[in-house]
Amino acid sequence: MTGCQLPGENDPVVHQEDTTNLEECWDSSNLKEDEFEEFSVYIVHDRACDRVCPNRAQASLPRNLTLKPSQNQVNNGLGVWSLDHIPRGTRFGPLVGEVFSREPYSRKETDRISLWKVFKNNNVYQFLDNSDVTRSNWMHYTNFAYTAAQQNLIACQIDFNIYFYTTKAHPPQHGAHGVVL
Repeated sequence: MTGCQLPGENDPVVHQEDTTNLEECWDSSNLKEDEFEEFSVYIVHDRACDRVCPNRAQASLPRNLTLKPSQNQVNNGLGVWSLDHIPRGTRFGPLVGEVFSREPYSRKETDRISLWKVFKNNNVYQFLDNSDVTRSNWMHYTNFAYTAAQQNLIACQIDFNIYFYTTKAHPPQHGAHGVVL
């Protein structure tokens, strides 16, 4: 990380000139999971919505994102697309869903991609299921990349929360796959 300058710890706001320098030295292949938080250049919060609603996953979608058909999904299911430029190092989250202390076994195999493990002291501490749109946030609609070239997000656990960080700058409406892990 030599040559990278971070804003001072007491700076209340990261200014645009600071984020440009951060984006240039931000290399996800060299960062440890807990360092993503330190190198985050922007934090995007979920849109405020009722705790209980028919599709909380869609209602919580931040204003700079939209849902559109994705070529990564069977039958062009929905995926997340950017409406604005998203710089590398942008943090989304945390992932919201139903929390289980044990792995739920009564799941269809296709739903297992929505089951996230949360660790404590290198052991599975709990499971987070974001398959239910009434209990999850918009991150339910992110898709998995099939190639390294498609991937533009990485999932990181910070404390007991899972956040997504962009690993590449993402222009508006870029690509056929949307925002993918």
